[in-house]
Amino acid sequence: MTWKPSENGVYAFDVEIFDVENMYKNFLIGVSYLDREELNFTNIVEDTSLVDWEDGTGSRSVSFDWNGQHFNIDAKVEGDWFDSSVADDLNRIIISQDIGKQLYFTSDGYQEGIVFYCDKEWANDFEKDTGLKLEEFNQ
Repeated sequence: MTWKPSENGVYAFDVEIFDVENMYKNFLIGVSYLDREELNFTNIVEDTSLVDWEDGTGSRSVSFDWNGQHFNIDAKVEGDWFDSSVADDLNRIIISQDIGKQLYFTSDGYQEGIVFYCDKEWANDFEKDTGLKLEEFNQ
């Protein structure tokens, strides 16, 4: 039951999170494994001081440094469920850096979030080859 990301070109995770105290910190670490050079997030800190753990409500944030800048992303707490707006906000940050790549998202149709870091051409080829739709932002 130990969470351990790997460098295999895709990051998949259950959106009902096991390690709820570190869900967004772990998400950033998992995404960084998609390209350790380009997505080298550092000083990742998750602030859960506004979480009501008993009710599973409130808000929380994750902050990190990347490319010489400091970023902060806020999340709504809904128990142990991942707030997909965090993934969208991270993608907006990545797109703003004008690298030519970004995050693309899909699902297994149930609770699995699947993330790729690639350029638009790769995403289009993937869709054509697999028939699986990749989204720039979670719907």
